[in-house]
Amino acid sequence: MQKQTAAIAIVILLLVSMGASITLIPNTAAHTTPYQITTYAKTAVLPSPMQVGQSALGYAFLANAPLASSAVTNTYRFHDYTVTATDPNGKVQTFHWDTVSDTTGAQFFRFTPDVVGTWNITFKYGGQTLSYPADTGTPPGANSNAGDVYLPSTANCTLIVQADPIKTYPDSYPLPTEYWTRPIYGENPYWWAVSSDW
Repeated sequence: MQKQTAAIAIVILLLVSMGASITLIPNTAAHTTPYQITTYAKTAVLPSPMQVGQSALGYAFLANAPLASSAVTNTYRFHDYTVTATDPNGKVQTFHWDTVSDTTGAQFFRFTPDVVGTWNITFKYGGQTLSYPADTGTPPGANSNAGDVYLPSTANCTLIVQADPIKTYPDSYPLPTEYWTRPIYGENPYWWAVSSDW
């Protein structure tokens, strides 16, 4: 009986000492000096070349997506994206986003070029300092990225706009008029009409 009591006392003493050691560990931040994070701006407009009057799809993003905080996967967004599309005559169309809603940092935009020639597309990221709670989601000192600075960056691309129509590929090749065998290739999506669901 005395051996059991001694064993229980030792176990209780060990549990209390382990619990005390965990509570006495100081809270530390992941880093004390804010990081200066280099950004890598990218932009493109598709399709290129394209016909005047056709709708163009563009995107602007930073190659290094926002870091995840320790508490959540991604609670903050990039800010201050500006894209300018300059036509061959020097006329400028400007697109600006105070906050990018996509968690990967990508921003898509559409516009319709109305002048033939080479368009210059410029994406400028103004940079930002991450703040708590809007950007990082965790308070400073709690393994947060609050105070880190994403540095500004710029990217350029060109878009070729022409007067001649752009050749497009057919949605599907014509249905067969004679004997055919499987497989049905991806270039023939409308062949479902003769192939059933076999």
